[in-house]
Amino acid sequence: MAQTISDQLDQVLINFERNVPHVEAIAIVSTDGLVIASRLPDKVEEDRVGAMGAAILSISKRSGEELSRGEMCKVLIEGENGYLLIRSIGEFAILVALVDKNVRLGMLFYECKRCIAQLNEIL
Repeated sequence: MAQTISDQLDQVLINFERNVPHVEAIAIVSTDGLVIASRLPDKVEEDRVGAMGAAILSISKRSGEELSRGEMCKVLIEGENGYLLIRSIGEFAILVALVDKNVRLGMLFYECKRCIAQLNEIL
């Protein structure tokens, strides 16, 4: 039996979590802020992740254009407890990942790039 799009998206997120130690939450969000698929712990509000991710990416894109930096590839915010990584998935969706401060950033960026390629095929 063929997998639904939802099942395919969930599998990509599960694989990302397996391949990147220290991922605490991950979501695929529309550029409007609506969560399409997610792997979030109970303490993380899905709506908040969607809204914040979309807002941050929107501001970053405008900033990049206004400051002649070109199209934004990724947004990484470092906090004392970890990182927030936001990446575009095509024109209408974004990937939002919350990761622990002990993550290896090189591994995170590499796996994120692979994940985005898989998601582009599905979406």
